[in-house]
Amino acid sequence: MELGALVCTPREPQCQVCPVANVCVARKKGLVSVLPMITPRPAATKRRFIAFVVHHKGKILVRRRPARVVNAHLWEFPNTEILPGDGDLQKAAKLALGLKPAVIGPICQIRHSITRYAISLDVYEVTLNGQNLKADGKWVKRNKLGVLPFCSAHKKILARLNDLK
Repeated sequence: MELGALVCTPREPQCQVCPVANVCVARKKGLVSVLPMITPRPAATKRRFIAFVVHHKGKILVRRRPARVVNAHLWEFPNTEILPGDGDLQKAAKLALGLKPAVIGPICQIRHSITRYAISLDVYEVTLNGQNLKADGKWVKRNKLGVLPFCSAHKKILARLNDLK
């Protein structure tokens, strides 16, 4: 493996120091500049999510990601994926929280990439005004959020919240 990483690199092969240069087919056939053929990476799939930072009685709602999904069992803020062109916050809140909150305010936008996805995560603050929240999760004091293992995109949200203190 180190031979391909250090000596026989796609852009600048070091044939003069290669220990297998005398049996190299690419060198014998004059194909060193052509092999290996590097295929272009596929374009990243764009995905858009809306996350909600829900405050209630000095605590913030977080939840664990379910098993058998990317970042399973890590913590996150309630969120939902939305389709391109859809920006209805009340509808997204209903999907993520089970209610349409009275107060929604923007916090930030996070750009994140994971494997082949380019993710845009719009983050909003929600204050409950006597509403019954139907979302499952755990209420955690703000100063205790840092001890939970968050997925990396949601760590960025947590960092922004800490900046806003």
